[in-house]
Amino acid sequence: MRSTGRYLLYAGLFMALTLGEGVSKAEGQEVGVRVGRFFSDSSDLNGLFLTVTRSPSGPWAVGFSLGRWKLRSPDRGTLYGAGADLQLLRGMLGSFYLLAGVEGGIGTRDASTVWGSWSGGLGWTVLQAGPLGLAIEGRYRSLSQGSRQGIEIGGHITIGVGRSDGSPREESASPQTVPRRRDVDIGAVGWSGVVKTALAAMGTPYQWGGSTANGFDCSGLVQYAYAEHGIRLPRRSVDQAASGVAVERDIGRLQPGDILTFATGDGNRASHVGLFIGEGRFIHSASTGVQVSQLTPDDPYGAWWFRRWVGARRIRR
Repeated sequence: MRSTGRYLLYAGLFMALTLGEGVSKAEGQEVGVRVGRFFSDSSDLNGLFLTVTRSPSGPWAVGFSLGRWKLRSPDRGTLYGAGADLQLLRGMLGSFYLLAGVEGGIGTRDASTVWGSWSGGLGWTVLQAGPLGLAIEGRYRSLSQGSRQGIEIGGHITIGVGRSDGSPREESASPQTVPRRRDVDIGAVGWSGVVKTALAAMGTPYQWGGSTANGFDCSGLVQYAYAEHGIRLPRRSVDQAASGVAVERDIGRLQPGDILTFATGDGNRASHVGLFIGEGRFIHSASTGVQVSQLTPDDPYGAWWFRRWVGARRIRR
């Protein structure tokens, strides 16, 4: 049965890599490892699971896992199985998110032949550096094996393998022969402080996962510009595309500071964001850094973005 467990883990790794490649056009695709300690009322269990997490749209994500629970004293044995998690309110509770999940599988030695489990709790993202993420999770778990209930404390390490918001992979499809527009006089702009803050970052290099003056990706720039004025926005472009209120996709109705959303892949799913600054222009962080582009079909570079412009959002205090 030990070899069966190894085969299950190998199969999980293959599943993670295959799903990561097969749906690489979906934003928020991650593979990772989740570890946990389940403190039940009769004995403790140690968990190890390989995971695949997808964030199709909005403030939620769905994850799949494959691995095992190791029974400790007084029982002996291993619970092999698979599960699914739903992460709720991602980006709406700051670094926190809600969790709900189910698991099930087969057991060895003192463990039941077939087992099932459900859980619910809270996660906290403690690190997000480019494609690397680290979260701490706490749940209440109920396990059919021995009718156990208790608290699970664990960690979840993830690596982005698909297209994340503002990734170079997304932006590289845009024309690179047209120079960045940098002819903006910040002092002459009489708009909101949010727009001025973004314009002050002109020329800052692109950095995947960046959200500081050392480097920005698309959603990092938008989040930074608003945060400097006390307005908290979600970190990912797909979540920013659901923030505030919708604005008609009409340049004449836009206001400086509106968030523009773009679909740089297939379909209409937002995968890039920028800030409208007026006069048909917007500021964003693309693969060559923070720049101002035209939102018009008449400009060679701007036409590329105009064709992929899918919406606008207005943030209100």
